[in-house]
Amino acid sequence: MQSNLLSVTYFNHFVRYAEEQKVDLAPFWRTLDHDGNDPFITLSTLKQLVVFLWSSGCPKSLGLEVGKNINLASHGHVGYGLSHMKDLEESLVFLCEYYKVRAQILRFRLEEDDESIFLCIEPTVEWGEIRTVLYETIATLGYNIIKFAIGKKAKDITVEMPFEQPSWSVLYSECLSNTVSYGHEILRFEIPLHWKSIRCVSADPATSEMAAQQCRLEMARLIDEQSLSEKVNELISSSIQFGLSLEQAAKTLYMSKSTFIRKLKQEDTTFKQLMEAAKKRHAQYLLINTSQKIESISLQLGYEDLSNFGRSFKRWFGCSPSQFREQQSHM
Repeated sequence: MQSNLLSVTYFNHFVRYAEEQKVDLAPFWRTLDHDGNDPFITLSTLKQLVVFLWSSGCPKSLGLEVGKNINLASHGHVGYGLSHMKDLEESLVFLCEYYKVRAQILRFRLEEDDESIFLCIEPTVEWGEIRTVLYETIATLGYNIIKFAIGKKAKDITVEMPFEQPSWSVLYSECLSNTVSYGHEILRFEIPLHWKSIRCVSADPATSEMAAQQCRLEMARLIDEQSLSEKVNELISSSIQFGLSLEQAAKTLYMSKSTFIRKLKQEDTTFKQLMEAAKKRHAQYLLINTSQKIESISLQLGYEDLSNFGRSFKRWFGCSPSQFREQQSHM
């Protein structure tokens, strides 16, 4: 399964919005190469639609307008499970575990400190020119999920957006919580830790387990459809500081080292090449989209020696990390 896919349901919500705004979609449909029966679309297809809608006069706040209408039923078996979880904590864990069956362009994860639990959302691929639209859409659907679980209390959580405050930010209070801040490194919801045990009004263990079983089946199907390279890329991206070894990857995928190497060779790649490409992508993303120091980025990529990171980066991009960041800031 490609990492740039998402459920066609979300695409259809943008189409529905366009139709409600009386946008003539005929020119767009003539340029679209998509099988209407396919349950997934590519990120590039969604980009085409969003850019077309902007050119047709739709507002830059498009992500908010669409996202606020995406309810739990739009999330298939994931939404069905979320609507019957025991409490907020169980809902958030379920979301992080199974959202991949709805979209592979992002990941949800949880963090905690002594006072708060954080729902973090990060892209798994570069979102490009529609990143704000996607962040706003995901923020509103994430907020709606939390609101379903805990009710009106959701207005008191904090939402951190990974971009500067837009000119239409006054609209955020209609779709999100009372507190929204900007310029952060990732999209994150901050929720008081003691709210984890708030019971969902429609909690039903039998129904939620049924939904989880369906999600597990969908997950298994996605994994079966993946190439070995895609499976390895997922293992690499989920490893701490890119610390995954060839031996660990082979063992996780129930292969001998020699079989693992041979199968990757059949896909015209090696473990080292996949690791290098993953580090390159992540370094590029962090330098463009965050203000983290070069030293911090180096450590996240598994380089304890900053000079080693510098040499690798120059091999990838032909310049130093600081030069790359400077060049990107002028683009």
